[in-house]
Amino acid sequence: TTPGISAFLTSNYMILVPLFGLFIGRRAGALVWLWAALALGGTYMLCVEPSAAVPALGRGEAWTLLCAALFAVQMLCVDRFAPGTDILAFSCIQQFTGAVCAAPFLFTAAERAFFTAPHLAAATGPLLYIAILSSGIAYTCQNLGQVRTPPALATIIMAQESAIGAICGALVLGDVLTTRQIVGCGVMLAAVILSQIFNRTEQTRAATDGGKGER
Repeated sequence: TTPGISAFLTSNYMILVPLFGLFIGRRAGALVWLWAALALGGTYMLCVEPSAAVPALGRGEAWTLLCAALFAVQMLCVDRFAPGTDILAFSCIQQFTGAVCAAPFLFTAAERAFFTAPHLAAATGPLLYIAILSSGIAYTCQNLGQVRTPPALATIIMAQESAIGAICGALVLGDVLTTRQIVGCGVMLAAVILSQIFNRTEQTRAATDGGKGER
């Protein structure tokens, strides 16, 4: 599949997290669904061109949707098991588990072809970036933040990766954003800001009601 459609389909975890949460007793408010839908719409505008408004569900799209589903499960697992634990140890175990699960795929015929000294030397930079920055630092920061944020809201915040990636691509690589993509970034940013404003309002109201109950 194309990178744009893949990014959009992956962002379906924004809807899947509150949906899967229903099966484990985590009910999300109606507004969370609204902000998730708004962010998903912004991602659609950012990633999918009008000519591909109805992308065919091929093998690549199916694998990407499976990725989104597993990512939603991963976020719910972090929300369930990370609080009250050593986050650094939790992140190390998480990365080790991911490595063990992914290792068998390295022995497929397509991957074995790249296990040569020239290929590994050429991939040293990207591998270090993925291992240290993307996997090590970024996922640890995600775990640190998620233990303080409900998973449904965390997904909306993390959905900004598509918008931030597009903006960085324009600043660093000189990619030109279309009007449609700029509007999509704005819609996603609005979803995050609104979700945080209403979440804080609900928390304040709950704290106030709780204080009145105690009195």
